Amino acid sequence: MNLLPLYIVWDIDPVAIPIGDGGFNWYGLMWSAGFVAGYYVALYIFKQEGFNKDKITNMLFYTGIGGIVGARLADIVFYNLDYFIENPSEMGMIWKGGLASHGGVPGVIIGAWLFTKFNKEFKLVWLLDRLAIISLIGLGLVRIGNLCNSELYGIPTHVPWAFIFYSVDDLPRHPVQIYEALMCWGVFAYLLYTYKRVKNNMPGLYLTIFFIFIFSIRLLLEFFKEREPGLINIEGLSNTQLLSVPMIILGIISLILMQKGYYKKWLS
Repeated sequence: MNLLPLYIVWDIDPVAIPIGDGGFNWYGLMWSAGFVAGYYVALYIFKQEGFNKDKITNMLFYTGIGGIVGARLADIVFYNLDYFIENPSEMGMIWKGGLASHGGVPGVIIGAWLFTKFNKEFKLVWLLDRLAIISLIGLGLVRIGNLCNSELYGIPTHVPWAFIFYSVDDLPRHPVQIYEALMCWGVFAYLLYTYKRVKNNMPGLYLTIFFIFIFSIRLLLEFFKEREPGLINIEGLSNTQLLSVPMIILGIISLILMQKGYYKKWLS
């Protein structure tokens, strides 16, 4: 007798808490949870290294706004330009989804740079190194938000853990959102473990691991994801894979800078 796989039928309402005609979306709640998690990770790091914990909220404000603006602009330009040209009023509706991490990274860097300009006790290299750790729980939670929105889903498959996204079609698909969330949390656990052992003895280490590991794995996971529309079109590669390449190159450059001791010089 052949047993049918027990696929997971995913039919969750994107609205977590309905209020009238609207409410609080899961996606927005995941973003909020990410900021809360980031706060407590930052609190741990700031206490470990003797920095004023009262600066954390301000730091998260600068980097959070920078990350959201950069991520939204990247999503508009690289993935949905035609749609937003026709619907410009929806450009600010980030609670519906539509934030690209490849734009969020430069946005966070700009936000961190502005924060250090007004808070001279912080070095940009030090802060970016710590943000590589602080951001990862939130990035994983955002992918769970994508799961709740039934977006960024995978290609059809017959693996036993496949999801059927009811609002999309009746095909079992790879839950790539979960793969990416687990990737972020796995790298976070590794970085936190490394931080407890290394602290500030190897400046640039956490930033280097973030760029190389996160974007290399994302590039590979894209082969399991449904191809998305966008401006970039090279046969065999998705937009996200092409945008991941510069991030991996930045990681390699960061590795070279670390090995040659430039980060230590910039912190001195």
